[in-house]
Amino acid sequence: MPKSTKKFEELAETKPRQMRLFQFVEDSEEQLSYSDQAKYRKYSQSIELYDFMPKYFWGKAKRDENGTLPILTREFSCRDVKRKLRVHPAGIVVNETTNEAKYFYLGRREEIVEEVLRKLAIESGAFYDGQSGVSFTIGQIRRELALHNHSYSYYEVIEALNILALTKIELINPGEKKASVIFSPIETLGLSGDGDETQSYVVFSTLVTEAIKGLHFRLYNYEQVMSYRTVVARLLHKRMAHHYKQASITNKYRIYLSTIIRDFGLTPQKSLGDNLREVEKSLQEMIDKRVLLNYAVTDKIIDPKTSKLIDVMLELQPSIYFESDTKKANFLQAKNEKVLHDSTD
Repeated sequence: MPKSTKKFEELAETKPRQMRLFQFVEDSEEQLSYSDQAKYRKYSQSIELYDFMPKYFWGKAKRDENGTLPILTREFSCRDVKRKLRVHPAGIVVNETTNEAKYFYLGRREEIVEEVLRKLAIESGAFYDGQSGVSFTIGQIRRELALHNHSYSYYEVIEALNILALTKIELINPGEKKASVIFSPIETLGLSGDGDETQSYVVFSTLVTEAIKGLHFRLYNYEQVMSYRTVVARLLHKRMAHHYKQASITNKYRIYLSTIIRDFGLTPQKSLGDNLREVEKSLQEMIDKRVLLNYAVTDKIIDPKTSKLIDVMLELQPSIYFESDTKKANFLQAKNEKVLHDSTD
């Protein structure tokens, strides 16, 4: 696993203003008060670009006879900019004697564990040697997971952390100055009891650190997202919370089914109707959770040669509860930008 040349206690710990704003602290060196912790307990922060890469694999991975997996190549769009992603699976040693490895993609478990790490960073994280991160115990992660009905064993959490640290992702930005960026979701992983390390901690991707420094983050309802049982509901909720700033019951959110398939890393089915049914199951879950009021399937696009359905538009009507969270996010985002602007004057 990627390791620091320093022990945790040797890392320089700082908490710049942007990190405090990320943690919902208005402009103080102090930790969140008890009342503030209660006020924001159900919220977390989404990260611009990083959270909207289709870096996870849903379903059962097909390994070859040697236990290896091919590199995933995916295209996606964020803020109308088209990008490409190459995900190099993590090789985990399963036999110390022979050094035999088994390969893993980032999956549902890693997605959920990463959500918890982000939440812990909001509650008690800092910058370590200039990079965002958080110290924790495996018990902390397991308790937070259990609180939201996600139960993983001690060893499953350890394995998820190692997969997050050993996965390499290449982000390709055609036409941009930085045409390619290679990173891991966890850049450095320290585990208590591993060698002479006394504290478990992670240092996040530089993309996360840069987003925090630039205030490219936004509030979303963590409790609701963690409560979903379907992948699409979790990803769609975060996408809407981050980009749909004008949310109201009179202003519907529109998205093509093909966009969901591409940007969420779903497997295209032989019949688009099968994908549609999968997405509709998630939309119903969002209705059940009172995030959406309803939805409609509109603008069906038919191939004139084959009469085959090739795309549909989904029209979603948010609830007053989602609208309320959006207003809170808009208010905090504007306030954070003002705080940072005033501090540089």
